[in-house]
Amino acid sequence: MNIAVIGAGSVGSTLGNAWQRRGHEITYGVPNPDDGKYGSLGAALRTNQQAAAGADVVVLCTPWQGTQAAVAACGDLAGKVLIDCTNPLTPDFAALEVGRTTSGADQVAGWAPGARYARGVRLVATDLDWSRGRGRQVHGTGEALLMAMAGRRAALDDLSGPGQFRLARQLRSGSAASRRSV
Repeated sequence: MNIAVIGAGSVGSTLGNAWQRRGHEITYGVPNPDDGKYGSLGAALRTNQQAAAGADVVVLCTPWQGTQAAVAACGDLAGKVLIDCTNPLTPDFAALEVGRTTSGADQVAGWAPGARYARGVRLVATDLDWSRGRGRQVHGTGEALLMAMAGRRAALDDLSGPGQFRLARQLRSGSAASRRSV
């Protein structure tokens, strides 16, 4: 599977490296692909738009303050699976920047119209320190969760938890393509 990881910090590089070890093609979307600070990533470096254009899945791993610009730099994400790993925190991590009347997920959905999300479930990776969403939990390896979100229904057999049925139903009906984030 071709995965664009937008952002190459600790979250992006950890997820990208884990998926790369499992045989997935990783391309990092970064502001300046020629910057030497990205040399140790061991994967292709492209602009956000180039990375997203060739990807089956786009994983957003940016600091909140740069998230809107990063999404805009991806170009049209309609029909793309978008996994949002951002947290709408202030730069000092002391407070939420949004969340009293809206959520970070709702804002990202507005910035990426037409991108595919799931809703009403919490995805929990059993092999990575990663989870996302609200609702009934769906457990599985990061790879199985990613494949399920990309519409690969065979991956559903590798998932468990009280939210697995709901996710399967959404994938069958196409409602996983809603504008809400997990």
